[in-house]
Amino acid sequence: MQQIEAPANPLVAALLAGAAPRQLKISAARGVLPVARTELLKILVVLVQDGDEEVRREAGKRLTSFPQGEIRPLLADPEAPPEVLHHFASDPGCLPALREILVANPATPAATLRGMISSFTSSQVDLMLLNQTRLIANPDLLDLIDSGDLTLSPLQRSRIEEIRHHFLRAPAAAAPAAVRPERAPEPVKAAPPPPPAVEAQATATPAPGPASEPDDALIANATSKILKMNTADKVQLAMKGTREERAILIKDSSKMVQEAVLDSPKLTENEVEGISKMRSVSEDVLRIVAGSRDWMKNYTICHSLALNPKTPAGIAMNLVTRLTNHDLKLLVGDKNVSEVIRRQAKRIIEGRNQRSGHH
Repeated sequence: MQQIEAPANPLVAALLAGAAPRQLKISAARGVLPVARTELLKILVVLVQDGDEEVRREAGKRLTSFPQGEIRPLLADPEAPPEVLHHFASDPGCLPALREILVANPATPAATLRGMISSFTSSQVDLMLLNQTRLIANPDLLDLIDSGDLTLSPLQRSRIEEIRHHFLRAPAAAAPAAVRPERAPEPVKAAPPPPPAVEAQATATPAPGPASEPDDALIANATSKILKMNTADKVQLAMKGTREERAILIKDSSKMVQEAVLDSPKLTENEVEGISKMRSVSEDVLRIVAGSRDWMKNYTICHSLALNPKTPAGIAMNLVTRLTNHDLKLLVGDKNVSEVIRRQAKRIIEGRNQRSGHH
């Protein structure tokens, strides 16, 4: 309980610390205290463990009746108190939708997740496998998922093996002498004659540099750097690297690298707009972009995905319905867009015209 940060309000601070008078606890447990809703939820989680039976009972009843619409944002908040997250995760009556939010929240303690894994649904397993950073820090979570208690799909098993291979077994594989002989030829190959040739080429490239844009040089340098990386290094770079590096990595053949780019805290909406126009990325990348509620609030992204021939047809058909009449008319005449999407655009225009004609 000490981990719940003490707020500025002394009344709330006293309740969270368990130092408030009994009558005040009962009032708070019944939800009649004039405090913010998020503060009230934290207080109720504390009071449901109080030593007074009446306080516990009232807090439990109030927690049960707390609107889900107000619980969701708090459970999704990366700054949410671990005790609050643990309380809901430990509740047998916690709805699957709330459990998914808890699994996705990076603030949910590993100890809490350990208690949840045995009852994971398939979608909750998928969410866990997306958070590679947490699994690398707590490899036992991966072992619990793969323990045999859960029914895993072939794709999930493949992903578990991929994470183990690239992240959890890599350090052990680097130690044996068997690995070193393979690398030994490198210094010989990079003996005096070859390096100058490579460097000569490298210095020859920047020579016409002033005529080209700075971004081109950055992309060239990033490409050279990435070509030497393994999948684990690429995933790390996707999370922490530059805009130019992400632009290259989003086209990588590894799904893990692609997902790491889209999960990167440095990824901007402008970059996503650019990705949504790319015809060189995989369908999976465009599917993830289209599945994000936040990104789908951006009209440019919706428009670009609708026009991108790499976007899965079902997704593109749905996105076309969001376009303005002006963009729909342009789409109908765009020969680069599939006939199916153009017909859909034409039907939408005709339907809108008919409805406006009735008015």
